[in-house]
Amino acid sequence: MSKIQTSILCCLIFILMTQLVFAQPGMSPISKYEIKNKNIYYYKGYNRIIKDSILLNDIDLKSFEVLPKERYLELYAKDKNHVYYKGEVINNVDAKTFSTLFKIENHPHVYTDSQHIFYQGERLSEIDKKTFRKIGDLYVDKNNVYKSDLTILKNTDAKSFEVIGDSDSYRDLKNVYSSNLNIIEGADPSSFKFLFYLSKYKNPDKGIGIDKTQVFYGRKVIQNADP
Repeated sequence: MSKIQTSILCCLIFILMTQLVFAQPGMSPISKYEIKNKNIYYYKGYNRIIKDSILLNDIDLKSFEVLPKERYLELYAKDKNHVYYKGEVINNVDAKTFSTLFKIENHPHVYTDSQHIFYQGERLSEIDKKTFRKIGDLYVDKNNVYKSDLTILKNTDAKSFEVIGDSDSYRDLKNVYSSNLNIIEGADPSSFKFLFYLSKYKNPDKGIGIDKTQVFYGRKVIQNADP
C-alpha cells in the first residue's frame, strides 16, 4: 500500500471513529447537542468546544430528543418539560405536543404544538393554527398569506389565494403573482395560465403565460400576440 493510500485509509478510519464516539441515541453523529457526563450541551459551532457551548439546565435525560433528526438542522430539542432552540428554552410552548409540522429541505422547518405555530424558535401568535396550511412554497390561514419565511405577504386575499395549476405562480381575486411574488400587472386572475419557462433555471422573468386576451413574457405583455 502506498503512502497516499495509507493516509486516505487513516483519514477514513478517523472520521468513522469520530462519528461513533459522538453519536448519541436520537442524535446524528454531527448533532449540535451532545450528552456528556449526564449533562447536555448545545454547541454553537461544529467544533464541539465546551467554551463555545450552552449547558442545558433541568433536563430530563430519559425523554430528551433532538428535532428533527436531520443533519445541519438540529437546532431544536425537547424533553417532557421543555422545548429548546439553539440550546435556549422556548417559553409558552407545550412540550408534549411540540412536533414538526412542515419539513422544508435545507431550510428551517415549521413546528407546532397544541395551539401555536413556531418558526426559528419564535411563537407566531398572529397565525391561526386551525386554518394554517401550505400552498406551494407559501402558507395561508384565514387571515393572511405568508412568505416562505412566514412573514406576511401584504395586500393579498387569503381566502382566494391559490397556486395556478401545477406551476409555481399564484393568484387571488385581485392579482396574478409570479414565482418571486411580483404582481403580473394587467393579468386576469380568473383566466391566467402559466405555460412554460424559457430558462432551465425557472427564471420568473423568462416565463410564458396567457390569460383570455393577452400573452405574457415574464411580467410584460407581448403586444399583438394572440393567446
